[in-house]
Amino acid sequence: PTEPADPSSRPGRLPRPPAELDATILVVSFNTRELTLRCLESIQEKAGDLSYEVIVADNASRDGSAEAIAREFPGFGLLALEQNLGFGAANNLASLHARGRCIVLLNPDTEVQEDAIERVLSFIDERPGAGLAGGRTINEDGSLSVIDDGRGIPVDMHPTEGKPAVTVVL
Repeated sequence: PTEPADPSSRPGRLPRPPAELDATILVVSFNTRELTLRCLESIQEKAGDLSYEVIVADNASRDGSAEAIAREFPGFGLLALEQNLGFGAANNLASLHARGRCIVLLNPDTEVQEDAIERVLSFIDERPGAGLAGGRTINEDGSLSVIDDGRGIPVDMHPTEGKPAVTVVL
């Protein structure tokens, strides 16, 4: 029997170089210019001493998101997509360019809190078997953003009443 092909050798796959950075932060946007700019600003201000890169995949926004991101954050990577691929596919595409040992997915309405990304990376480092870590979403007033999904299971909610939620890790 033949051995399975190396996944990086499949068509459409790029070989993964050794990790050069602590984290690659991926943000997918679609017509969320102001929220995305605030998210990127919070990353820049609150990422601490991490070595990181940011890659934004803009899903063919019509609100000038890609242009504003390129102008305001020239050091961040930008994939200005010609069509809306959706959240998952845009993250998958952006992750092909990642150079970090960990990939952090952030929604564009996220405002990173002080040392939050460092804390999640420490959490993962302390648990070698961990493949995924999640954060929690808090509202601007500091309250936890949760609803009951009808099964008694709390579910993180998107912002309500036009107020952006803030993701806090751990």
